Amino acid sequence: MEIGFYHPDRGYWQASGRDPREAILRYEHIPSEDGSPATKKAVYIADEYPSGTIEVPLKPGPHYEWVGGKWVYAPPSAEEVRAQMGHLLAEEFRLALLEKGWTRVEVEAAISRIADDRQRERAEIKWEYGTIYYRTDEFIKTLFEMLVITPEEADAIWMSAFAEEGQS
Repeated sequence: MEIGFYHPDRGYWQASGRDPREAILRYEHIPSEDGSPATKKAVYIADEYPSGTIEVPLKPGPHYEWVGGKWVYAPPSAEEVRAQMGHLLAEEFRLALLEKGWTRVEVEAAISRIADDRQRERAEIKWEYGTIYYRTDEFIKTLFEMLVITPEEADAIWMSAFAEEGQS
């Protein structure tokens, strides 16, 4: 059995297994005021949930938000999508750039224009010796900026490398 819960400050969570409204967390002993034996009161797991918690239908997927009493799809941001893009081998990345008209010489010239000496040297090392690149790597972001490639164009280049990989 699975049950969804939502709290405005804490967000969504899901209980599985036993119903937290029926699962006993502990017993509290309540002393009597008249000297009779203390009574035992069950405290259920759900009793410990913060005030304002409500039961909600199970969340349909990772990109849904509880809005106005229902689940509403909230598309992932561009950065979230980029973080999910697979890695490229150096060869795949360089071939994708070449397919879009960027030669090795042009890329190296762009890297040489990085003003900060330390950042430029880091970029040179990553370009020359890197074997795997991720779309969200700072080096990749900087390289695309130096080549005056928009993030959307960079995404297309990245995805074209996967298309090429499938054809080889």
